[in-house]
Amino acid sequence: MKPKALYQYVRSLVAAGNLDQALQVLQSYLTKSPKLDEVLHQAGRFATIRKQIRLGSVSNEEAEVTTNQIQFGILELVSEMEKTAVNPELQQEAEQAAATIQIAEKIYNIDHIDNANFS
Repeated sequence: MKPKALYQYVRSLVAAGNLDQALQVLQSYLTKSPKLDEVLHQAGRFATIRKQIRLGSVSNEEAEVTTNQIQFGILELVSEMEKTAVNPELQQEAEQAAATIQIAEKIYNIDHIDNANFS
């Protein structure tokens, strides 16, 4: 699934109230990403609030607030993912620029080795 379609799909799941499925989709998509921890955190929160609802240990208002926070967290994560993947060409150019700067710094340091302090 292309990223843009994934983002739309996850948003539609959240809009329909299918948080479990939205979280599962994100988990499978982000298996090798640092953002997986965020998804796992939200999944844990959702599992906990559902258990508290079943046990009757949380009020409806508290459950709704927590569920809304989880929904918002998922949507924020998707928005963040979109922003970082908006233009892969720009990201590639930025990486190339960073590599060029590192090479230039190495060359500069070699050219000025006689001024270096080795003590």
